[in-house]
Amino acid sequence: ENVEFKEIVCTSKLNNDEEFLKTFEMVMLEYYEHGDTHEVAQEIDNHIRSGTLRPLVVRKAVEMALEHKNSHREMTSVLLSDLYGRCLIGSDYEKGFDMLLNNLPDLALDTPDAPHLLGNFLARAVADDCLMPKYVHQLAQNGHRNSPKNGEVVDEPVASRTLNEYAQQAFDYAEGETR
Repeated sequence: ENVEFKEIVCTSKLNNDEEFLKTFEMVMLEYYEHGDTHEVAQEIDNHIRSGTLRPLVVRKAVEMALEHKNSHREMTSVLLSDLYGRCLIGSDYEKGFDMLLNNLPDLALDTPDAPHLLGNFLARAVADDCLMPKYVHQLAQNGHRNSPKNGEVVDEPVASRTLNEYAQQAFDYAEGETR
């Protein structure tokens, strides 16, 4: 008679990622309006409870920037630089850029300049000390190789496997910018 039942809600990681990405997209759109990196950092701190979500900040911010104008791309670079050490660490940038590089063939369908633009983001992340220079230099020197097929999930970092042609273009451009 005195039994209490509590509802337990189980959610998958995918739902959490999707929810976070929707929230973060709104935060980024607000950021493009007001330009306050501190407010974005607070929102990220409020929503991130898992280290697995941090690379998604890098991925989503750059993906959105690719679809916007040059001033928004610059704002995104400033934001990524300001988030370093506050909300994000170097490995978050590497994993986020790994995701972007894996998805670059799809991104290039909507934004033909995507390899060049991503190369700019890579070079800027190195210049702002968010990424180690070896991340770009080692991959740019690997030469043109094949990557996993679209849709194939790869957990290993970009540095330990082959690159798609778009990713190689991005690294070649970033390598030229970081010299």
